[in-house]
Amino acid sequence: MEILFKEKQKIDSIWPLSILATVLVFNWFLYFRMGYTDITFFYICLSSFGILSLYLGTLRMETEIDANEIRYKIFPFKSKWQTIPLNQIKSLEVRSYKAFKEFGGRGSRTKRGQSAITLAGNQGLQIHFKSNQKLSLLIGTLKPDEIKEVISKLNLK
Repeated sequence: MEILFKEKQKIDSIWPLSILATVLVFNWFLYFRMGYTDITFFYICLSSFGILSLYLGTLRMETEIDANEIRYKIFPFKSKWQTIPLNQIKSLEVRSYKAFKEFGGRGSRTKRGQSAITLAGNQGLQIHFKSNQKLSLLIGTLKPDEIKEVISKLNLK
């Protein structure tokens, strides 16, 4: 099947690394400038910085839309595609959202019957399902205009 829309997102936030880097510099100052001899905590901070950098570097979300379904996955947590057949969808819309206010943060979140999968930005594809009026899913996107074009081409009944 021909893919109508494809997007790969990486995390857009650098603040966790900034906080860890600040702690690492502070620890470096304490241990090497102030004469501390036990540098275990410095190595723990250095390891944490490395692990978090690796984690943020590999974290990505992929979204694909074709004429029959919408697919998404968040690597490394869900490496298999999660699919939503279009015949299960009542309506689609692109909307703005506030990740922390509406869902309590980014990533894969559920709050008050709404699920969200977001990594970056403040725009998303809101999916309302036929089977349950209260259940919906928001998939974050950095390409809202492209996704609007694709939605207009889809034949939802």
